[in-house]
Amino acid sequence: MNLYHSNYSAKAFYIHQLDSLSRLKQAALIVQKAIYTCKADHCGCEETRKVWHSNVLTHVLTSKHVYYSTDAVERNDDNSSIFAVASMTADGELTTLYVDPAFKLFGHGKAMLQFMEGIARDAEIPVVDLESSATARPFYMRYGYREILGMAPKRGAGKSWNFPMHKEIDLALL
Repeated sequence: MNLYHSNYSAKAFYIHQLDSLSRLKQAALIVQKAIYTCKADHCGCEETRKVWHSNVLTHVLTSKHVYYSTDAVERNDDNSSIFAVASMTADGELTTLYVDPAFKLFGHGKAMLQFMEGIARDAEIPVVDLESSATARPFYMRYGYREILGMAPKRGAGKSWNFPMHKEIDLALL
């Protein structure tokens, strides 16, 4: 369990490893709501949203590291809200980071990103890679991620585009 405080909210939140079916279902709803709000990425195309959601859930199910933020101290408190979900592969690819739209701008995305970078650092992974949507690109750039030189945006699900990005992790902080 990891405790985080946000500058934007008086309420503390905690980050736990995702390890129950009920939490997975809640995380899937967060992803679905967040994708729906990314209209600039899917252009309102229902088929694009469905494929995108399916791809993200596949990442969550197959990633080594899957975490969520919540207001519950105990991981097994299934009655608490999930604010955000993130997943990363064993080799440092951040495959998922979504925040419930109702809880955006409270620091959950930043905390989850820093937490996942900490996992990479602890595993001595020197670079975190990701493919960002157009909507999320400014968020990642704000926290030090850069587009990979020479790699053009790639067609994502349906009408969406993915922007390959990465950030070097300072392993000296170990």
